[in-house]
Amino acid sequence: LRELGKHRARLRVLEQEEECYLQAENNSRFQEAEQAKQDRKEAVQRRIQRNVETYKRVIGDSWEELMAKDLQKALVEQECRAQRELEREQSEKDAQKWRSQKTLEVLARQVEEKRVRKLQQRRERQALRHAVDNQSMLLTRQEIGSYVAAKA
Repeated sequence: LRELGKHRARLRVLEQEEECYLQAENNSRFQEAEQAKQDRKEAVQRRIQRNVETYKRVIGDSWEELMAKDLQKALVEQECRAQRELEREQSEKDAQKWRSQKTLEVLARQVEEKRVRKLQQRRERQALRHAVDNQSMLLTRQEIGSYVAAKA
């Protein structure tokens, strides 16, 4: 049993050592990958810097002028984009206002048509009532006339 305990303890120690070794290996791989990434970034920066320096040598003093023109051009383009955006927003507002106005006109026309229809119906009912009243008065006069004639 003692031997088994010793073997188990030795096995645990070996497993811990192996785990430490794997962690160290992973750390070194990670550091190598990070270093490679950093090296690539630096290489790109050096290439850009070389291109800029070559461009400056070829162009000479007009480098600053070109940069100023590029900056001016970018500012003008940005201003144009902003102006177009404002115009687009204004046209959308105008279109919405126009649609709202048309909707109000349609609603007003519908309300007016309904009012005219009700007024027309009211007039028709009144005319019908007057016609019925006139007819009944006429009948009443005729009845009185025939009654008087019958008495005579």
